Amino acid sequence: MLAARAFTAVTLALLGVAATLAQDAKPEPKLDLTIELQKLLKTPGTNWSYRIVKWDRETGAESSTETWTITKVADGIATVENRGTNKSGTSSWGGSNNETIDPKGPNAKSEWAMDNLPMETLVFGFGKFPCRKHSETQNGQQITTWVSTEYHPLVVKRVVLSPDHAETRTLTSFSTSEADPWLLYRMKGRSWTVKTTTTGANPAVSYMQTTVKEVTDSGATLASYFLDADKKHLPGMDTETEVPFELAVAKPLAGAAKQPATKEESKKVEAGEFACQYMEIDGFKFWSSTTWPGLTVAYETTVAKAELVDFDLGHDTGAFYRTVGNSYTLRTNFDMGGMKVATQTRQAVKAVADGKATVSMATLDGNGRQTSTNEFKMDVSEASSPYTAYSGQVEEYIRTPAGAFAAIRTEPGKGLTMWTWNGLVVRQDMKSEGMTMVAELTELTLK
Repeated sequence: MLAARAFTAVTLALLGVAATLAQDAKPEPKLDLTIELQKLLKTPGTNWSYRIVKWDRETGAESSTETWTITKVADGIATVENRGTNKSGTSSWGGSNNETIDPKGPNAKSEWAMDNLPMETLVFGFGKFPCRKHSETQNGQQITTWVSTEYHPLVVKRVVLSPDHAETRTLTSFSTSEADPWLLYRMKGRSWTVKTTTTGANPAVSYMQTTVKEVTDSGATLASYFLDADKKHLPGMDTETEVPFELAVAKPLAGAAKQPATKEESKKVEAGEFACQYMEIDGFKFWSSTTWPGLTVAYETTVAKAELVDFDLGHDTGAFYRTVGNSYTLRTNFDMGGMKVATQTRQAVKAVADGKATVSMATLDGNGRQTSTNEFKMDVSEASSPYTAYSGQVEEYIRTPAGAFAAIRTEPGKGLTMWTWNGLVVRQDMKSEGMTMVAELTELTLK
């Protein structure tokens, strides 16, 4: 009996130890499936820059800047160019290297995308960057790295600390030519209309018009209206839809034996000609815009067909000058054979009366000292309808120090590229022999 009791006591004790160990055990970290590994390397033209501040016990503090650009992507290899300059401009460097795009490869930086890493959002004037925060110790240095979850493995910030050394690397700009998944919804006032026609002996025609009512950093509110064959509003059928700017993990279609094949092709409809992603499955043909994901350009079924008949980009080119108190600052950086010059231009709307706006304009040097000022008047008119009808324009989501904008890109001259939002220049690049110029919006106030 005593032996049985002793055995029972030992067994219970062991069970207790096992239970404690089970409670203390932490789950193994897993890859965050919402993060697309090495996405940063997949789009040519993507570029970003840093400001680096270093301190060393023997040499003191120094600062520098670096710019990185994805110049080419081919056969699973991304070519990355970088160049840097110290603060005084007395030293510069640059180079190029090839990065293998392989999410399972040794350089995939998957350790920066684990689900057990803390999430933090870093906010700059040119955008917000949700990050995973990774900490490690190497050679006596404590290294903390904030890595973008949207553009892995983009280092948004890094701090390196040791008794004799400190270094901070901070993102100062970021731009990508990749299609923004929510570009369609970024512009308040944008609208589009799809016409649907049923087939058969007695075809019926109807329209659905969608307008972007409100836009925030986290999502948009859409209003949809149904119209009859004469484009008259059908009351009682209006809907509102919330579109969160959040990526979801892609899942296979339920019950589908295989995923539908897609291809890129151009589709011409009443609203214009669009670059599209085309899909066909079980007799259903569907064309959706590649520039504005979510925009239905056309579809065909056995019982109906539809096409986009109106697309208003929503850019109100005179909006800025219609309101007193609106102001902006544009900073221009020139590089002429290694000699760098910076200037700033500020405009502010002082008065609006009788169809004219009074605007003050000041010019400042790179240190913010005012060098000249003047005042002028310009004609302002009421908003047109539509604001900006689609006629083949190219639009991109551009990040600047003043914020991010759904901007129309044009190339008005050789070597000159310009991005405008509601008629305002938010970025301008110019390259010629021996000179480069970059102008960016750094401040924007809208009343």
